[in-house]
Amino acid sequence: MAADYPVHVKFTAFLEAYKTTALHIHFHTGATVAGNWLTSGIGDVNLHLPSFARLLILAGNEQGWRAQRQTLNIEDGLPILRRMGYSIKDE
Repeated sequence: MAADYPVHVKFTAFLEAYKTTALHIHFHTGATVAGNWLTSGIGDVNLHLPSFARLLILAGNEQGWRAQRQTLNIEDGLPILRRMGYSIKDE
C-alpha cells in the first residue's frame, strides 16, 4: 500500500528519575488513510506494544545509550527494525 503522506514517529524511553537522559529513536515513514503502519497494528510492527519498547531499548543500549548518564538520538530507526528481522521497505 503506497503512502499518502509522510509521517515522523518518535519513540522515547527514559528511567523515571532520569528524564533528561532519554533515548529517542526517530522513524520517518508514510501513512495511508488506514493509519501509520508503525503504530496502528496494520502489519507485524506496533511500537505501542511493550515487546517493541523492550527491543528498541535494547537496541539503544547496544548503540551506547546509558539511561542514567546520557541522551541518545537515533535519527533513523528503520534499520533497527530490519536487524530485528522485520521486512521494512524504504519509504
